[in-house]
Amino acid sequence: MPTVAADHPIVGGLLLLASGVMHFDLRLMGYRYISVVGKLFLVQAPLAVVLAFGNIAANRWMIHLGGAVLLAFTESGLLVSVYTGLFGFPDRPAAPYAWASLAVEISGFLVLAIPVLLERSTRARLR
Repeated sequence: MPTVAADHPIVGGLLLLASGVMHFDLRLMGYRYISVVGKLFLVQAPLAVVLAFGNIAANRWMIHLGGAVLLAFTESGLLVSVYTGLFGFPDRPAAPYAWASLAVEISGFLVLAIPVLLERSTRARLR
């Protein structure tokens, strides 16, 4: 029996995959030369891909929550780098993929986190 709604793992997985591909491409575009940020992109991209396939293959709330957390931290990193700078690197809203990243990661977070939180609260009430 699936633990959460049927469609959201596929949509969430695809959004995670898009985020991973964007960050890998950004790394190739030149972010790899930024000391800490480049390393974070190197971690984010494969982790997003692994979680994307995990979300699609195994409909489990912990995997969905892991994907939502990754997307939340990724988007937070973009916002912090734009508004205050992150590890000494100031980014800008016109950076490549900035708006696409904003849309993909906020959408992915909502698609993955809301059903998990609703399911967990429903289970808690039924106990």
